[in-house]
Amino acid sequence: MFHIFIAVLIFSLLFSLLLFSVAMGRRFAKWQVERHSLGKIETINVVEGAIFGLLGLMVAFTFSGAYERFEARKTHIVEEANVVETAYLMLDLLTPSATPDLRNNFRLYVDTRLSAYKDIPNFNAVYRELRKSKQLQGKIWNQVLAACKITNDQTVTQLLIPAITTMFETENTGIAITQVHPPAIVFELLLGLAMLSSFLSGYATVEKKVRDSIYNFIYIGITAFIIYMIIDLEFPRMGLIRVDSFDQVLMDVRNTLN
Repeated sequence: MFHIFIAVLIFSLLFSLLLFSVAMGRRFAKWQVERHSLGKIETINVVEGAIFGLLGLMVAFTFSGAYERFEARKTHIVEEANVVETAYLMLDLLTPSATPDLRNNFRLYVDTRLSAYKDIPNFNAVYRELRKSKQLQGKIWNQVLAACKITNDQTVTQLLIPAITTMFETENTGIAITQVHPPAIVFELLLGLAMLSSFLSGYATVEKKVRDSIYNFIYIGITAFIIYMIIDLEFPRMGLIRVDSFDQVLMDVRNTLN
């Protein structure tokens, strides 16, 4: 329910801002007519075309980037599940007496990863789970080194150590991926262009009939929805567009660890 609340809140704010911009554009046009005794409002088509063109370019640019990062986050969950499963299976190469505690820590490690994903956007809980996973990384690493010494097989060591380090590197990559977003100024520019285009839309329709205002509502509704989708794609665990379904891949791997 929380993600639905966040979605409604963000969309409502965007819609309200753009609606306010349209209203200000109409009011400014009426003020010009009254002050200068103009018979009609003259608009500069070149300027309007440039503003709307820039808005379209920014929407295409930000949406494309957000979707690519969204797909990268889904792919990474699958990669993480694969490297965890591979590393766990390689524990069979070790002496059986050296692996019980190691296997248990593997299960706890995957549990912390799933909990970290599940706890978003409760970032205090997320950071707590990440600290646990780092501690488990240290335990797993020390146990693997000790088990390799007991097994005393160079081939096993050469296979297992890279698998473990790859698993740890994948977690670090996943943390970094969640923090990769465009600079804030990109979103500010996108919102600013949307508000300016809404202002011009209201300015240009001041002399239209009342029924024509529905086109402004359609325009700001579509624009607000597109901007919301871009934001939602950038934060796919906080809104309606989510990657939670891909967590099932990691959950399936966790079940095999039993």
